[in-house]
Amino acid sequence: MRLIYRAKLWLSIAGAVTLVSVVLWLAFGLKPGIDFTGGSLMEVAYAPSERPSAPEIKSAVESANIVGTLNVQLVDDRGAQLRFKEVTEEEHQTILQALKQGGSASTTTALKQVEELFSKAKDNPIKGNFYVHKLRKIAMKVNLRLPHYLKQKFCKHCYSYFYKENYRVRTRNKFMVYYCNNCKKYSKYGLKPKSS
Repeated sequence: MRLIYRAKLWLSIAGAVTLVSVVLWLAFGLKPGIDFTGGSLMEVAYAPSERPSAPEIKSAVESANIVGTLNVQLVDDRGAQLRFKEVTEEEHQTILQALKQGGSASTTTALKQVEELFSKAKDNPIKGNFYVHKLRKIAMKVNLRLPHYLKQKFCKHCYSYFYKENYRVRTRNKFMVYYCNNCKKYSKYGLKPKSS
């Protein structure tokens, strides 16, 4: 084989690569993970369709100013793994509280943005469909379930914003039935019982 014939060339290349690796190791060192340095591994689980994104989880934990370097890895469709320095039990509970507040804060902010877009759609029905499309993207980003009073403002089939000319509504058997003139389909919502 020709490999033996050029053995000095291949050995020189291997030696050069090894030398570069050693120089880089001495210059920058290694960054051992949590398995070697010690630390905390926290696993959290969220309700279905309510898990925030990794950056939102990281931002919520970092707001507690405890962990320093933080690594967040999403698991399946409900869980997340957080790796950070070793913490006390009190700090552990503080981090959990920050996660709860961070999730509710992002949902609350999204709901306010959605309500503002509905207000704009009411003032300008011609651009209503555009606002509905935009607010649905915001809601899906944080897994926000729209309240009933907001769902009834647009068609659940074609997502057309409801204004005077493009829908009809009737009460039937304890249900509010909306008929969309755009897609010719019905949407049904239950009536809330009157408080006694």
